[in-house]
This record gives sequence, C-alpha cells and structure tokens, in this order.
Amino acid sequence: MNNFYTLTVYEKGSEVIRMLHTLLGEDKFQAGMRLYVERHDGSAATCDDFVRAMEDASGVDLTQFRRWYSQSGTPVVTVRDDYNAATQQYLLSVSQKTPVGADGQEKRPLHIPLDIELYDQQGNVIPLQYAGQTIDSVLNLTEAEQTFVFDNVPSQPIPSLLREFSAPVKLNYAWSDAQLTFLMRHARNDFSRWDAAQSLLANHIRLNVARYQQHQPLSLPLHLADAFRWVLLDPALDPMLAAQILTLPSENEMAELSDEWLAVYRLTLPLSTASNMLILANVPCATHAFIIWRLAKRRRLMRW
Repeated sequence: MNNFYTLTVYEKGSEVIRMLHTLLGEDKFQAGMRLYVERHDGSAATCDDFVRAMEDASGVDLTQFRRWYSQSGTPVVTVRDDYNAATQQYLLSVSQKTPVGADGQEKRPLHIPLDIELYDQQGNVIPLQYAGQTIDSVLNLTEAEQTFVFDNVPSQPIPSLLREFSAPVKLNYAWSDAQLTFLMRHARNDFSRWDAAQSLLANHIRLNVARYQQHQPLSLPLHLADAFRWVLLDPALDPMLAAQILTLPSENEMAELSDEWLAVYRLTLPLSTASNMLILANVPCATHAFIIWRLAKRRRLMRW
C-alpha cells in the first residue's frame, strides 16, 4: 500500500478497516476511533498511527494484522470439515496461502477474521462451543494451517463461511448443491445467501460450459430451479436482495472460474461489449434462460 492514489489501495484500505471492526467489535473499534482522533486531530498521521490507536484502545495485539498494509496479493483460504457423530465433534481445518506476486517474495500468514455459523438440518443455529466454553463466531486465522474444534454438535451441520464477507479473501470449500440451496433459504446473513446463489450458479455454468464444449445439450437439475423459485415466492425476502440473488455472476467473476475462461476473457478485452457477450456469456445466458424455462414449466405443473 505504498501508492495512495490507486483504486486498489482505496478498496483495500476500506476492507482493512472493516476487518479491524470485525476483529475488535463495535465498542473497541469506536474506542480506537476516539483515541485516534484525540491523538492526531489536525495533524498528519500514518496507517501505523491508526492501527496503534486501535491496539492501545482495545488491548488487542495487532502486530500480525499490520501485514495487511505491507504485503500484496489476495489470500486463498481453503476449508475442509469433518464430523464425528460418536463424539458429536465438528472440525474445521483451515489453511491460508497468498500466491507469490510480481515481487517474487514468499508471503507470510496474515491475521484473517473468518466469520462462521453452523446450522442443523431444520435451519436452527448450532451454538459454537469448545471445552464447555462459548466460542465467538469470528475465528482468528493466524497460521498457515489451523484446526478449529466444536463440541456438542448433535448432527452433521451445514456451515456458513465468511459471513458478511469478513475478509477480502478467495474461499475454497467443496460446497454441495444441497448445502448451497440450504444456505440460500436459511442463512441469517444476507451476504451468505447471495454468495450461496452465486456459487450455485457458477458451478452449473461451469458444468454447462464443459457440456457446450463437448457438443452436449445444456442441463440443469430441478432442485436448482426450485431454489430460485423459492427466492421469487418468499414474501419476507427483501426485493433488493432477491434481485441480487437472481443476478448472474459478472464476466469478471466468470473469468476467474478457470484459467481457460480468464485467457478467453483477456483475449476479448479489445473487442466490443457485444462481442464479449457473445463469446463469454452465451452459455451463462442460456443457463439462466433454462432456469426461467424450468421455473415456468414447474409453475404449470404445480399450478402456482
């Protein structure tokens, strides 16, 4: 973050401050803001001055967190889980790695807030507990690899990960369609519901791209159409959120799904918007159209 006049720095700066709020909580963050203004009002201040004020006011060691200001690159967070029905324990194994960038330097682990929630099959929230103690929903990922253990989990839970987009990272987790459609309906966090829909659409767009390349007909399972049918019919859902959930992933987002798509996207950058849409969006749009067709067919069959 040495150049303070680029869009990347402005966006990263806002995300870093938001992460501080997530890590510290509202009261400690506001105390840090008051201390920062008290110390530096009317004078020039640095990023380290800001972090030091947060640190002094909250009593939280933010030494490792400062790496967000000095280290480039987007971390990739990979999550694997395991459930032991006999002990009623649920394990989350989490790793982080920031790819080596143009500077060629190896990246050190960052302090990443990972906000999670666990649900049972009925959509009820499972309290986070370990060794008889309640655990905060924001997990502190500070090592290259960590395992978080949760006790008294009565059944295989459905995890909601990176709630509120608690950190600007790329999340890798082997979501099933059932988990994603569940989160679309039951997650208490709006971002998690939107993200589940985006992931579900991206998965099936990717599958249909492969079908298209192999000259096979496009195909979508009925449960995907039913998931979006529920979004349309839910009277309690905010219309603005519903509109976001029903929006296809953007060209940029689709290009990040695979190296092949990214190469095609970069190749088409000099072309017109119409050409880009023809090359990159024909399969996603066809997929979206197929969802609408499925919904219409389902509606005729069920008479709703």
